[in-house]
Amino acid sequence: MTSENTRADMRRHSPVGRTRKRCAPPHERRRYPSDLNERQWRCVEQLVSAPRRSDASPLRDVADAVNYRWHTGCSWRMLPHDFPPWSTVYTHFRRWRERGMLSDIRAAVLTTRRG
Repeated sequence: MTSENTRADMRRHSPVGRTRKRCAPPHERRRYPSDLNERQWRCVEQLVSAPRRSDASPLRDVADAVNYRWHTGCSWRMLPHDFPPWSTVYTHFRRWRERGMLSDIRAAVLTTRRG
């Protein structure tokens, strides 16, 4: 293998400068302790569901990412890469906050029993 091929392989596999278009499919995404359980998701889904583009990130993954950030306190750009892109998650977070839905979402997550 030539050094040029090695450099090309390194660029192709390097995360620097790459942007993700979509999050991992739900069956491939890593599960986190902060992820919403089914009961929590049903409560949140009633609050956030609306007609959306067919290529949009799944709302459950967005809600899981927001909840992950609430649990960890990480910055938006430090969300794990198997969630939707941080800018997508932040856009939904901002819209929900501007519409006054964020406190209802947080209350639904906190008051719904886990397990």
